[in-house]
Amino acid sequence: MLRLPAAILLLQMLLSAQAADTDVIQWLADSGAHAVAEWVAREALNASSPYAPYLASMPTLRDASHTLSYESFPLAYLHLLQDGGPLAAHIVDKRAATLSYWSAHGARLLRSGVTLEALRAALVTLTTRYFNGPGQAALVPAYDLLNHVNGCGTFASTGPCAAPAGEQCVVIRTRVAVPKGAEVCNTYGWLAPDHALLHYGFLPGGGSGSDGLPELSRIDRRGFKRTDLAATEHAPHPRFNGTLADLPAERRRLAALLEQLRELEPLAAVQQPDASEDPDGGKLRLLLAWRRQRAAALEAEVARLDAAAASAASATAAAQQAQPCMQPEAQAGLELRAAGAAPATGSGLPQAGAALHGGQIPLAKSSGGARWEEL
Repeated sequence: MLRLPAAILLLQMLLSAQAADTDVIQWLADSGAHAVAEWVAREALNASSPYAPYLASMPTLRDASHTLSYESFPLAYLHLLQDGGPLAAHIVDKRAATLSYWSAHGARLLRSGVTLEALRAALVTLTTRYFNGPGQAALVPAYDLLNHVNGCGTFASTGPCAAPAGEQCVVIRTRVAVPKGAEVCNTYGWLAPDHALLHYGFLPGGGSGSDGLPELSRIDRRGFKRTDLAATEHAPHPRFNGTLADLPAERRRLAALLEQLRELEPLAAVQQPDASEDPDGGKLRLLLAWRRQRAAALEAEVARLDAAAASAASATAAAQQAQPCMQPEAQAGLELRAAGAAPATGSGLPQAGAALHGGQIPLAKSSGGARWEEL
């Protein structure tokens, strides 16, 4: 357990006052974030501010190590997203909102020494480092030194300090005792690869879901909509678990996304870093790593569905051999289930309603039964 004095709750009172009865995440998504970023940028210029040492440690937009986020995403790389529009639109809208705020307040900000670049850098610091709480949010300098891990049991809460009496502290607890020398993690919820990349500037370690398969990005999920970009998740998103009749359409959808990624790969491979927004190419390397992870996740999901289809076809063929008089219509609507898990019923068919679960489906394509075309 680690206790940090309430003085470092940099944004707590400001956010609580302006977003008392609204969700902090939604409030930050609106124009209020620019007002907070303006305050952060001014504090960074104030050498006597108690927060100055912490804010001075934050990279500027020109630093090669600056975090990749929606606000700092180089516009020259938008074509590499290949998401059908939502991610690119979100990035462009974020940039447009900042420029709109600057057009209204830039003259006033310049008189206090805050440039457009400083405002944008403060926005990145704010949105990538704050921790959300009930009706409040905070930048916690010691806590944000910890790296995010999906499923990490570390959590923070506020509580009375042991000393001095009457003050509030941020109380950070781990799920289990941490051995000396081991790394302590934190968590921002369960982050899908594209969420981690474009909001926090990193890819989750290994990029694998809870079932050991590479995790799909949010933009590649069935039924994805742009409003999903603002959602906070606390568990891995469930994989496709539809009926056998739905499986071909889902397989075609995933295969089309994978084909689009592969078509652009020769161009992506020779993409040069953007000199103005990514001089050392660090953001480009992250983006290309995500594209590789995204392709691997799509490939794994297509293979999982192929294995499920082959398993279902084999089970159906076996049932037909056992009962040659069975009508084809009786098979319609059967749900997919894991390979080799088709419990017998009175008719010898897989049970209707049996589910397909991601980690139980072998990735290798079956050598027998129904097969689909290769990608």
